[in-house]
Amino acid sequence: MYNRYVDGLATWTPTDPDMYRAQGARLASQGYVNLTEGIGASTHA
Repeated sequence: MYNRYVDGLATWTPTDPDMYRAQGARLASQGYVNLTEGIGASTHA
């Protein structure tokens, strides 16, 4: 059921392992603070 839901949202995963390394390093140093910064953050009031 979840696979259909995720597919329906047109979700994708990066194929470049360096993207995961960069994200892991950022999460290790900053945690989840400002995770949505730059991703539609301007729509939040």
